[in-house]
Amino acid sequence: MTNSPPGIGTISYETSVLRMSCLYGFISAGVFAAVVSAAGASAAKLDAAPLNAAIAQRPVANANPWTTRWETRRLDVVNGVMRELDAGTNIIMKRHWTKAVIVVWLLAGLLPVAGTGGSAAMAQALERFEFSEPHLGTLVAVTLYAPTETVATEAAAAAYARIKVLNRILSDYQDESEVTRLCRTAGSGTAVEVSPELFEVLSRSLALAEATDGAFDPTISPVIKLWRTARKQRQLPDPQQLAAARELVGWKHVKLDAQRRTVELLKPGMQLDFGGIAKGYIAQQVRDLLVRRGQNRCLIAVAGDIVAGDPPLDADGRETAGWKIGVAPLDKPNGPPSRMLRLKNCSVSTSGDAFQFVEIGGVRYSHIVDPKTGLGLTQRSSVTIIAPDGANADGLATAVTILGVERGLKLIEQSQNAASTHRTAALIVFVGSDGLTASESPHFKAFVIDN
Repeated sequence: MTNSPPGIGTISYETSVLRMSCLYGFISAGVFAAVVSAAGASAAKLDAAPLNAAIAQRPVANANPWTTRWETRRLDVVNGVMRELDAGTNIIMKRHWTKAVIVVWLLAGLLPVAGTGGSAAMAQALERFEFSEPHLGTLVAVTLYAPTETVATEAAAAAYARIKVLNRILSDYQDESEVTRLCRTAGSGTAVEVSPELFEVLSRSLALAEATDGAFDPTISPVIKLWRTARKQRQLPDPQQLAAARELVGWKHVKLDAQRRTVELLKPGMQLDFGGIAKGYIAQQVRDLLVRRGQNRCLIAVAGDIVAGDPPLDADGRETAGWKIGVAPLDKPNGPPSRMLRLKNCSVSTSGDAFQFVEIGGVRYSHIVDPKTGLGLTQRSSVTIIAPDGANADGLATAVTILGVERGLKLIEQSQNAASTHRTAALIVFVGSDGLTASESPHFKAFVIDN
């Protein structure tokens, strides 16, 4: 357990107001950095639906022995990230590292919510714990409330164990992951029985592909791999190779059998890439696991894919209005947030090209590739999606980035689930000839904190 030590990259230490902790989650040079800093007394001892239903800076005053070892553990975490990146292991989607242009403020001092029944007894019963470990090519931060350190540590261990299992299922960077083994059967005429997790992610990806007319396409992998090489070499993909790769892309060439839970990839050589949805899905899975264990008050940040549970408690043990999350501006991604959001029991994801891009021939190409053209996007943008579910937020952020403002906002309204009490909302910011332009979906303002 740590107090969210930073990873590699540009790191900003901020001193917050009394009873406030802040966790910065952003990408610099392609790597997530997470920082928690506290001022005054923090919480407890730490001061010491699928789309359309288908789809330590150390604490100030502390007797906690964990924080006395923060400096050495910080180096261990940083070196751990470096080792994983060098080895190419445990990385599920580099093309979405830049989705973490999000700032998470974990407030322990918000005004209590009327009628929540909070009391000093609650503060004594629950303590706030913060963990971070390197997984999925980034630092995964888990904040949770638990009655004891033992309960919290066991819950965090279960959360990270779950992430490892899901990574072995969904990562296209691992030669023996389940999705990689499935791809080796492409064109063989074999329907392969897959795990429930793989089937769910693929089903939801295909539903989103259909809803976006292919703007989101989980079979984009052959093209993505060409662009990974292009960014390293700073050269555009060879036109003939790009044309051949595009021939392998097509979500309609994936056949699912829900009753048998089988998948058949119809085209020889086609491959799957869950880079636009998996981190959000994994964050949601971790949140659901913690809720089943009784840790309803939690926040999971997998780079810029964030899933929130019940609201945090203030220093007196009363329930606050929610987790406070700031969206960094597109033109100054390491600067103060342009908007502050308050969220509970939902998710938020940001997709953009603030850090992950390559300039070739004077043209800036995003790491996000349009399946219809096979080219990286050239219009700078940042898309933030709030949704009831992590996979929805992640997938929609990717899709809306590709679709653009008009079609993207239409998709958001079409994705509303009438059966859910939560609404899906979007903030779309792009750079045009007149500078930055921001567009919001109708429900977005409900999550914004007025200045």
